[in-house]
Amino acid sequence: MSRYFQPAKQSIRILRGYANGNGDRYSRLRWRLLLSYLAVMLATFGISGLATYGLFLKSLYRGMDDRLSVLADGAAHSLTDVQKQWLTQVMRKRVDPTQLAPTLPIDNDGDLDISWQNMRSPRQRIEWFDKRSQLLATSGRTFDFVPLQPDRPFAHNNQLYSLTRSIYKNINGQNMLQGYVRVSESVEVLEDELNYLRWVLGLG
Repeated sequence: MSRYFQPAKQSIRILRGYANGNGDRYSRLRWRLLLSYLAVMLATFGISGLATYGLFLKSLYRGMDDRLSVLADGAAHSLTDVQKQWLTQVMRKRVDPTQLAPTLPIDNDGDLDISWQNMRSPRQRIEWFDKRSQLLATSGRTFDFVPLQPDRPFAHNNQLYSLTRSIYKNINGQNMLQGYVRVSESVEVLEDELNYLRWVLGLG
């Protein structure tokens, strides 16, 4: 009798093998779909995070550009007065005209005697240069001195972001270079905001 059931047993074994094979294939397919879904989600979150970070960074620097531009406009109007005061100090031998980066002791409080200087925030600094790029005077927060680079309107050095503006005066129909104004701002607060955003995006 057993030989009559032998073909049936073989058929059952074949069907079981076929079912197991299909099950393995379906299982592998499910894992592939799951991994593909996770990869797409991670890529989407990554791209969204980078886009958000880029827009936020651009907004922060645009705001800093605007603040420095306004400050530079105000400082530019004082270049002539600063040059006169610097020459006065040289004549009184209070500063050395050959010094690399002299600063002017303009008044007793250590600040420049200009009406708009309250525009400057505690994180900012103003520097006036003559047309030979010699530093005439400074106002505001103290930073490590960086040589003037007139050909680079915007510069980012370590923790400092700067705007340099050339000052011209019309003399007999010609624009003559009078000097430069450089305004700088610390990027400490900006870096703190970016670090917080990175942390938030990392949690997301």
